[in-house]
Formats: sequence, C-alpha cells, structure tokens
Amino acid sequence: MATLNFPDEPTTGDIYTDSNSGFTYEWNGTVWISSDPSTASNIREIDNISSEFDGSETDFTLKVAGVNIEPANVQQLIISVGGVMQNAGDDYTVDGSTLTFTTAPTAGLTFFGTYLGTALSLNTVADGSVGSSSLKTEDFTIGGSGNTVTIPGNLTVQGTETIINVDELNIQDKTIGIASTNAPTATTQDGAGAIIYGETHIDILYDVDKAALGISTAVSVSGFVTATRAQVGTGVTINNTGIDIGIGGVGVVTTGNITGASATITSAVVGTGVTINNTGIDIGIGGIGIVTTGTVVAASARVGLGVTINNTGIDAGNAGIVTAGTVSGIATIALKTGGTERLRILSSGHVAIGNATNNANDDAFFKAVAADGEAADQYVGKFENLEGTAGQSWGVLIKAGSNSTDESFKIRNKANDTTYFLVKGDGTVEDSKGDIRSVPQNSQGSAYTLVASDAGKLILAEDQVTVPDSVFSAGDVITIVNHTAGDITIVKCNTMYNTADGDNANRTLASRGMATVYMSQTNLAYISGSGLS
Repeated sequence: MATLNFPDEPTTGDIYTDSNSGFTYEWNGTVWISSDPSTASNIREIDNISSEFDGSETDFTLKVAGVNIEPANVQQLIISVGGVMQNAGDDYTVDGSTLTFTTAPTAGLTFFGTYLGTALSLNTVADGSVGSSSLKTEDFTIGGSGNTVTIPGNLTVQGTETIINVDELNIQDKTIGIASTNAPTATTQDGAGAIIYGETHIDILYDVDKAALGISTAVSVSGFVTATRAQVGTGVTINNTGIDIGIGGVGVVTTGNITGASATITSAVVGTGVTINNTGIDIGIGGIGIVTTGTVVAASARVGLGVTINNTGIDAGNAGIVTAGTVSGIATIALKTGGTERLRILSSGHVAIGNATNNANDDAFFKAVAADGEAADQYVGKFENLEGTAGQSWGVLIKAGSNSTDESFKIRNKANDTTYFLVKGDGTVEDSKGDIRSVPQNSQGSAYTLVASDAGKLILAEDQVTVPDSVFSAGDVITIVNHTAGDITIVKCNTMYNTADGDNANRTLASRGMATVYMSQTNLAYISGSGLS
C-alpha cells in the first residue's frame, strides 16, 4: 500500500500534492483535507449584464444560467468590460451575489465574465454527524415533485401559518383536532373551525356565545337531520312533543302532521292583516271581506299605495286605468336591485345604465355611466363575439357621419377636455396631436426651444432651435427643417450624438436641410439628416 509523506509541522493553508496518486491535500490547522482543484466543469460563464449598463449604476447581480451565484472571493471572477480586462479588487469587488464596479459602465459597452469554481472537498461526511444547528437558516426544498418524504416520528410545525399546496389532502387519522392547545379553554375554542376560500369565503366556525357551530352559507342535506330541538325563525318550535306553530295561540300539534282534517284551528292571525277562522280567510286588504271558496271577491283591492285593482281593470297610479292589459302614460321606467336604481328608460326612449343621478341626464340615445367606486378594475362596456367559425365572428359596427364635421367615433379623457382618438365622418383619423396620416407642423420665425408637445411634429424653423434637457420621454421624435436661405444652429441637450460620426456637439443645419432628433433618454438624443454638420 502506498505511503503518503506529508510535510512535518505544516501551517494552515499549506498545500501538498502526492506525485504518485496525483491527489492534492490542504492543511486546515488540524488535519489534511483532500481536495480537487477547479476543473473545466467548475468554470462557468457569467450571464451577460451589459444591457443594464447606463453610466450610473455600479451594482449588478451575478448569475450563471439565470441562477444567482456567490463567489467566495473576488479572485474567483475574471471580468472584461468593453474588451478591457478589469483588475480584481481595484476595478471591481464582490459581496455575496453582488458585483460592484468602481466606475459605472456606460451604455453600449460589452461584458464578459468567467466564474472559477472553488476546490471541491473529497472528504465524506460521516453518517449522523450533521445536526439541525449545521443547517443554514433559509427556505429550502426537500426532494422533487416526484419524490416522497417520509417522517417516521412525530412532526411539529411552529409558526403562525402552515400552507399545504396540494389538490387533494388525504389524512389517515380518524380524528382531526382543531385548537388543540396544551390547555384548551372556551376562549381558545371560540372561532375555531374551517374557512373555504373563494370569491366569497365560506366560514364553518364555532361560536362560544351561541354554543353553536356557525355556517355562513346554505346547507343541503340529502338524508335526515336528527335534533333534540329546532327553531324556525322566532315563531315555530319543533321538539319531541310536536310542532308549536306559535300563531295566535294555535297551540301544540301533537300528532306530528298538519292536515286539513286533523288540525283544528278556531282562529289564527297571520301578521296584522290576514285572519284565518272557521268561515274562511279574511285577507284584510281594503275591506275585501271573507274568502269562502278560495277566490278573492271584492269591489276593489289596493296593492301598496299606488296600484288599485277593481272590476274595470288595473289602475297603476299615474298611468291611469288599464283595461286591455297595456300600461301607458308612464314618463320613465326605472329598474332597481337592492333598492338602488340600475337602469332607466326615459320618456324620449333613451336608455341609461347607472345610478339615478347619472341616469337623469338625457344626453345620449344609449349610455352606461359608472360612478366613482362602482367599476373599479372593470370595463364599463364589453363586447365579445365567441363565434368559432372563421369568417362569421364579427365585432362592433358603427354607422355615423358623412363629412369632416361629423364625429363617428371619439375617445376622450375622464375630464372630457382632451380628445385621444377621433374618427370623422369623412374617414379622417386624429389623435391628440392631429391627423395621424400627416405630420403636424409648428412654424417658428425666431429662436425657439422645443417643448414636450413638439414630439411627433415638424418644426419649420427660421432661427436657432434648442433641444432642452428633461422635457421629452424616451422614444419621442422631432423633425427640424431649415426654412431659410442660410444656416441655422441646433443646440444640443446634455448629450446629442450625430449618427454620422458619433460626435456629441451642437449642429449646423444648412439652408433647406432637414434633421430628425430621436430621444433615447430624457437627456440623451441622436440626430441625423441632410445638410447636417
């Protein structure tokens, strides 16, 4: 068996390589640790971060294949910016997964980085030698989606919330304990139960004050319900002696069945208006009288305060007498839900959807108005044609207008003071800057500084034009035409590159020349054109 001749009296960090086996060892202060130097499999290319260079940002996240990496030291990184190798520790530092440059890289520079993996320990950790204190405190995953984790002993989960993210949870235990503390009391029991989450949560919770289990929805039972006592509303009690109807001293029903033959009621009052006795049913509406054969016989009956029914027909209040089944003469018709108006048909025939205040304004043949808070995160209108046959699924047809003064389709802002989009009767299409099929023109006869509203316009200039800082947004375009027989000057913003030579300087636009300014950032522009120098 080969013998390893380790050096005597080593110091921490000393490296020893056995020439026979080729293995390398490092003295950690106590023992020699076997290690394998970085190999090709340990060397990884760092993800390209050049798209984040902007001349101001110095901190960047280190990733390999989209996953954060944390080098042990800065010497594990080889960094090149703009084709120039950077000096580790001087030009850049590393902290965790954050790479920090001493000087912020400017936009357009290239980036290349290499991550040199650390030496790999070949020692084997002994079974049963790693305890919970050796684990890193952080979120972690055990196994994959196709693996099974088995805990042979008890499982204790500490915290305020336990989330089990499965489609179906099967529990083999026969009893599920809820609020099972070391010393359960009525206080710990109160509010215990289950919540079924949805658009409207369903609560199944215990109420200590009522000594009852509360369910916040209807219960559908296909079998029998067995109970010692049940109360329906405040008037009917069902117990082991029978059914106490509780209406006008009717008494207790002891036979369990209420039928016309076995239930004897001398007189009963339902509410304050209907009397049931041995002569029949007195409905008590407008002196209708006694019903003896099941038919209401009366000269006149009133429903509420507005509708009267008599032998001439139905008087619907201000509508007059209806003798042929048609209601006529109503000024407006309003539909309500929950006591709140939702829809109104006005006397003009116009239809309004919304609340009573908005519906009262008769300013459109058809409209839908959502007041503040009534349609948060919702569309006021939505049209969908879900026809699946190709060539048969059509959208919305709007017919209106025939000339340039007609407005066939218009979109305005909430304040109703700016038109965002307009289709006129002659087919002309405009946005907030004008006709989208032509370039709006802004003529200037003297020195002029561009303003935000000039974006998308042509400046017909007769004197110097200045491109200001912090006025335009990225993507804005302005065209400048020299409308004179001489040269004019275009004064640059903070940075304005000439696309012809990349130079950043003020420009001269020759007579009748035309230049286009493209804003890459609020203070960075590119300019090109004819007659530009």
